[in-house]
Amino acid sequence: TIGASSTFTFSGDLIGGGLLGGSGTLTVSGVMNWTGGVMDGGGNTAIAPGGTLNMIGSDFKQLNARTLTNNGAVIWSDTGELFGRQGLAVINNTGLFEIRNDRTLQTVAGTGVPVIFNNDGILRKTASMGVTDFGEWVLNHTGTIDVQTGTLSIANSVENPPGGIIQGAGILQVPLLINNGAI
Repeated sequence: TIGASSTFTFSGDLIGGGLLGGSGTLTVSGVMNWTGGVMDGGGNTAIAPGGTLNMIGSDFKQLNARTLTNNGAVIWSDTGELFGRQGLAVINNTGLFEIRNDRTLQTVAGTGVPVIFNNDGILRKTASMGVTDFGEWVLNHTGTIDVQTGTLSIANSVENPPGGIIQGAGILQVPLLINNGAI
């Protein structure tokens, strides 16, 4: 268990079953391996430019009342599910968020408000030929969606604004795509 009510920097392993909590900001400046457990407490986990968060292993990873801000790289591979608590979990991506699996982003009951994934960086699906499903998560997109392999399935409509890019040899499956950017 790691609890932070102020800002501190971390590099290492968050082992399966662990809890990262607190209202402060945990900045990852090196490599952090998240093998399972829960991030909670109303704070922020910030991946710094040049930092990497590897979400690896078969254990679940759960983002509760916490924001994950990625300015570096997040690599989600292996078979462990990613859960977000409704209305309390947010991912802000301005770096690279790379999905290397065919899993579903799961939702944990909460306020009824969807889990939010804000993409102003690169959201990439690669290394697997199946479907990665965003489930009930909402994708707000202003950056690049790069589906290199397989299918990225999003249940809500997606807007590709001016300056936005959708690319890749894979399939982006959405019920409605509003395109004002580049495809």
